[in-house]
Amino acid sequence: MVRRERVAETFARRADGTWEFGSGYLIAPRLVLTAAHAVVVDGAPAPTVMVRFLGDPSTPTGRVAWWRHDDTVDAALVEVTGPAEHVPEAATVRWGRLTGTRGGVRCEATGFPDAQRGPDDIRDTEHLSGTINPGTGAKSRRYDVLVDAWPDSRTRSSAWAGISGAALFCGEDALLTGVLVADPPEFGSRRLTAVPVARFLDDPGFVALVGEQTTESVELAPLFEPPTVVGGSRSPAYLLAADAEVVPFHGRTELLAKLSAWCEEPDTVSTWLVTGPGGQGKTRLAREFAARRRAAGWAVGWLRPDNGDPLDVGPLAASAVPVLVIVDYAETRTDQIRRLATRIGAVRDSGLRVRLLLLARHAGEWWRQLVIGSSVIERALGRHVTELPPLEDTAERRAPLFATAVEHFARALRRRGDQIGPDLPDPPDDLGHPRYGSVLTVHMTALASLLQLGFEPVPEKKGEGVEDVLLGHEERYWGWTAYARGLRFAYSKALRRAVATATLFSATTETEAAHLLGAVPGLRDQPEERLLALAEWLHDLYPAADSRYWGRLQPDRLGEYLVARVTAEDTDLFDGLFGHVPARDTQYGFEVLSRAAALRPAAADTIARLVSSRPELASVAAVAATRSDQPDPLITAIEPLTAQVTAEPDWLDELIAVTWAAPSLFGRWSIEAFRRLVDRYRELARDDPATHRPRLASQLFALAERLNSVGETKEAQESLEEAVSLGRELPDDAETELAPALGLLAKLYMSHGQTRKALATAKESVEQWERKNPPDLHGTVQALSNLSAILNESGDREGSLRTAEHALEVYHQVAEPDPWLTIIATSAGTNRANRLIDFGMQTVGLAIHREVVDTRRRIVEDHPTLFDHDLASGLHNLAKTLHRMGEDEEAAQHIEEAVSIYRPLAERLPAVYLRNLADTLGTEGVILLGRPGKARAAVESLAESERIATAIDDKVLMFAATGGLELARRRSPELRKYVAELRRYRSRSDPPGHGQKSRPDPARVVRNQPKRRSRQDRKKE
Repeated sequence: MVRRERVAETFARRADGTWEFGSGYLIAPRLVLTAAHAVVVDGAPAPTVMVRFLGDPSTPTGRVAWWRHDDTVDAALVEVTGPAEHVPEAATVRWGRLTGTRGGVRCEATGFPDAQRGPDDIRDTEHLSGTINPGTGAKSRRYDVLVDAWPDSRTRSSAWAGISGAALFCGEDALLTGVLVADPPEFGSRRLTAVPVARFLDDPGFVALVGEQTTESVELAPLFEPPTVVGGSRSPAYLLAADAEVVPFHGRTELLAKLSAWCEEPDTVSTWLVTGPGGQGKTRLAREFAARRRAAGWAVGWLRPDNGDPLDVGPLAASAVPVLVIVDYAETRTDQIRRLATRIGAVRDSGLRVRLLLLARHAGEWWRQLVIGSSVIERALGRHVTELPPLEDTAERRAPLFATAVEHFARALRRRGDQIGPDLPDPPDDLGHPRYGSVLTVHMTALASLLQLGFEPVPEKKGEGVEDVLLGHEERYWGWTAYARGLRFAYSKALRRAVATATLFSATTETEAAHLLGAVPGLRDQPEERLLALAEWLHDLYPAADSRYWGRLQPDRLGEYLVARVTAEDTDLFDGLFGHVPARDTQYGFEVLSRAAALRPAAADTIARLVSSRPELASVAAVAATRSDQPDPLITAIEPLTAQVTAEPDWLDELIAVTWAAPSLFGRWSIEAFRRLVDRYRELARDDPATHRPRLASQLFALAERLNSVGETKEAQESLEEAVSLGRELPDDAETELAPALGLLAKLYMSHGQTRKALATAKESVEQWERKNPPDLHGTVQALSNLSAILNESGDREGSLRTAEHALEVYHQVAEPDPWLTIIATSAGTNRANRLIDFGMQTVGLAIHREVVDTRRRIVEDHPTLFDHDLASGLHNLAKTLHRMGEDEEAAQHIEEAVSIYRPLAERLPAVYLRNLADTLGTEGVILLGRPGKARAAVESLAESERIATAIDDKVLMFAATGGLELARRRSPELRKYVAELRRYRSRSDPPGHGQKSRPDPARVVRNQPKRRSRQDRKKE
């Protein structure tokens, strides 16, 4: 930001007594940045230098403290040595550099050019504006400014003389990017030349005076948070903040090396997720890595919260340098990450490297949902997810960490005037305890020990932890600062509650903040003026880096401990705030409470009461559960709500939608809730059929889809039969899901051996889709593909072929098919290929199977978690076709890939994918059995297939696998023995009581397999 009072005019006396005039800008206490040629005469600093700041007529003296004038740099620092009352207060400067390729970067500068000389011979200011095209001046490594308005150069030698040294500010965030130094005569005063500040910020002489400085990307600054202003706060807790960097960075060498190698990978866009509990060192690691990338020439920044506004990622696509984007608290910013990932797709073809470093407490349900929704992040899934381990794992290794922390905290406390005695604390006796695996715990203990050795320790109670000690010192700090502002409260807990409120909820304006505080018990009776003063106190106490009015007590763990303490004192303290703040703040408040509940049970009681008394908050609490690393209190509060469906259940609709998307947290509860919802609609439909029967039919179909997705196919069929029965009775214009319900019902009839019903229902589904006006081509393709498969199963191969070809004809009528429809069309292609092979056209069928696999693979590259099972199915079909044609070597490659895809799917959703895995393993065994040297591998696959088939009671697959094993046993005595060994293993690993009435747990089947040999081991065999 340009501050007018810091704009300066410089005067330097030459040897002949004349004066050199220039411009400058105050960048640090008493230090003015200007051009070297404005204050250096004949190769040496001018003996007399004076400075005049805008708005002050006095001209205090100065001296040239540093200068550099060579081919690339023309800059100097003038130290103002005159009276301090004539020197403005200095504030932190944000430095910039141009990192993009787009022209037209806006810039401005204020100086004192000769063109502004008046009749009294006094130069006035010129606030010039213009643009920079970064591609100009690349060889000279300078910036050329195309000014918007320029003086007439014919009236004097250089009308711009005197503006040299003016600070050039660029971009929306007005970053100090250059120093104006020249007026090239070739352009008739239309262009000025500036030296980039990046050319001299690392000069040792400059650093000695100003300290180490870093530049920000001018073009990317709107995307990134502004740098944190370090120092100034006397809050004891501030010393623990990652951005304070009081204690030097330590360790993580191996991970930093991996991150550096990741940045050199050829991928255009790639994501790395680093997880770990609060205090594990994620943010500090990211800051260290950011500094290293910045030193390597990268543009680096922490993604700015967007508050729901669209992000302009265009500058990313136009960046001339690689970019590292860091997203802290990623689990709470999934919507923003998803929007960024969607828009960043344009960058993929630009030849640029963009790295997204995400920091989160855990890679839980939020990560799964995010990955499903973003193809950019999907591409990186599985390769770059790291859980940050403890920094050190023994007392011996932690002792040096403690000593280093004590040393640097002591220095920091003494620098700001705190009274710290000469004796430093020793490490705690229990430093080997697991809790000290958190580097934050080590640092908190070191700081608390130091503060307690000072002249003003706080009282300690038995059983209290280090957090209580630090909060005691922090509360003392609150009291001092509030007292200095005249904020005195009769209620002793007022300040504590105010800080806890700011920790739970955010505000965007002072008025909003005051309104929020006015809703807190103990502060409700305060006048508006006092609440505004309290809000301002919080704003200054814990400033926010983003657009929020106030920040939060840091580190997070201390803030969560404070919330746990105040809720223990009064469990209904925040009841009046939840639900009356924006949903995003309510959600974050639930997240903080869930973590606080891990510290004190009272916070869990608060959550339970809030959700129970106001079930409309349950969906927000459920979202919070997906993002919290302590979701249990939220889940426990939500689960009893199924008993509360007594009226029009609008809130339950939303809750079910959220919980269904988080199966790892809410699992079968969401299905039970959906059952209750359907029951409620049945009641409503009895009372008001015209209004609620269409809705009931749709809800029954939705329930059936959910039941089918978790393997509850019999109940799904029953729900569909009821939905279809209702749909047939309703008017044609009623909004129902009859056509898709018929399609799914036909599939379930087929899977349950009800072929006639399946065929009739599939045909009715096609009719329903085709009669829609306008025609629904997507639904028609799916229904025809489904009918083709059922016709084949019923023995009508010719009808199956005709229907598959019809499905493909309809598919080609769709102008822009989406991935879902393309996958459905490939299923029709698979049916067509199989029928052609049945009719003796193996070569044509094989070609179609290859095309299906290629198409699905292309889709999976963008959406692996959505369509990977479709790719596995295509690979399975291709492998079987190749095997029939005698191409076992290629068939083995495809079937092995199919198994590798199905295995993790079966572990995650055994009810859905175990049968696919067993079937694919059986095919793998048959293929390998015919290959030289693969007999034992074949037996392994067949034995695993038999075991899974037994667990899921699939007699067809059991028969196939057993037959394959019997064939293997006849091959040689060695194989006979190996089959017996594997079967004995199966018997030993089965649960107790396994027999005819007790089958193995399907979920254990995949996990408890004998160790399968790698591909290399098989090759050796």
